[in-house]
Amino acid sequence: MARSQAISKTWWGRKFIAVVENSGQRERLNRGKAYLSNGRVQKLSVDSTGVVHAQVKGSVDPYMGTTKEPIYRVSIELPVIGSDDWPHIVETIAQRANLLAQLLMKELPGQIESCFEEASHQLLPTHYKELHASCSCPDWGDPCKHIAGVIYLLAQRIDLDPFVLFEMRGLPRQDLLDQLITTTLGSALVAELKPDSLKPVTLSSYYTRPTLEPLPSELTWRSFWQGQSTLPEVVAPSSSGVSALVIKKQGDYPPFWNKSQSFVEVMEELYDRVKAKNKDIF
Repeated sequence: MARSQAISKTWWGRKFIAVVENSGQRERLNRGKAYLSNGRVQKLSVDSTGVVHAQVKGSVDPYMGTTKEPIYRVSIELPVIGSDDWPHIVETIAQRANLLAQLLMKELPGQIESCFEEASHQLLPTHYKELHASCSCPDWGDPCKHIAGVIYLLAQRIDLDPFVLFEMRGLPRQDLLDQLITTTLGSALVAELKPDSLKPVTLSSYYTRPTLEPLPSELTWRSFWQGQSTLPEVVAPSSSGVSALVIKKQGDYPPFWNKSQSFVEVMEELYDRVKAKNKDIF
């Protein structure tokens, strides 16, 4: 399973790849990964019968007389579940809201296999022999590198759209959705997953508009430039009569001080008054 994490990101995709990686053809699988990474696997599709088809560009081999890249055709299919068994499977899924909600959001629930086991079937393959794969190349190996490349690409496709597995088992995606939506839970969940679209609201600007503040009732050029109160006179700092270090650190106009008089001067006066009042004690 660890080898497939770089190819697939979901648990169902990794499990699908693990079936192939357990076949023991490690060298061919590694070459199949290389075919996937360099874009040689092309035109992957699923037909109406659930069979996966793809084209793979082969390699040039002058020793074998191949001077032009050949195009090999690969097909992969799983055993199809009979139409008589699907209604029971779908009904079992529809009875569990958590499974149904995840499926409607294109996610494969971890407990999905139990719904298939009740009908003596399975959704994901458990062994490579369940995958009936063929390739038009002359390689006798199974899987050949072309089949391996297609399976890796198919796993990525299943990552994004797990309904491909249902199609490969014989139930087209629209038929599955139609059957799920007709159930009581399905219709309720679809109504929640597809809320009424909100109408767009036209905005005059993407940015916050500035608000206008009213001007003072009496405004002169002098007060506009110099402010409403007279600025304190700037004088050379002198030694403070306050011995408290905390007060000195605040400076003349700390942030909490909103008076025009110096904070240190006020505290000096306060200290002097305290000393004068308590001169008999100090």
